[in-house]
Amino acid sequence: MLPPKTDLHHLFAEDVVLNSSRGNSVFDNVYPNHTNSGYGNYWTGTRFEVRNPQKGDVARAIFYMDVRYEGTGGGPNLVLLNTTAPSYGQMGVLSALLQWNTLDPPDAREQQRNDLTYSLFQHN
Repeated sequence: MLPPKTDLHHLFAEDVVLNSSRGNSVFDNVYPNHTNSGYGNYWTGTRFEVRNPQKGDVARAIFYMDVRYEGTGGGPNLVLLNTTAPSYGQMGVLSALLQWNTLDPPDAREQQRNDLTYSLFQHN
């Protein structure tokens, strides 16, 4: 099994400055109380809100990681929690991710991306 950091189902191309600014911030709703923004994303020092057209995509990728990586093969057991201060192997904020999944349902582009990841690379 691939280690979590190499799994293409949760990797997205993004502006390098924006991605490094997010760092290890948890995914959560922060607008309108944000301190920074870029390309429609909002963040504080500890929380990051993805732009609206990608909220569902990111939420479903994180749901996948929670189901796929259960701590086998020496990797972490990734767990979604409703916390803004996760420990190693934990991700949050579950309530925000569930909301994002509902607000931004899967579209044809996301389905095509997942299908190509399956057929060309990972076969899962």
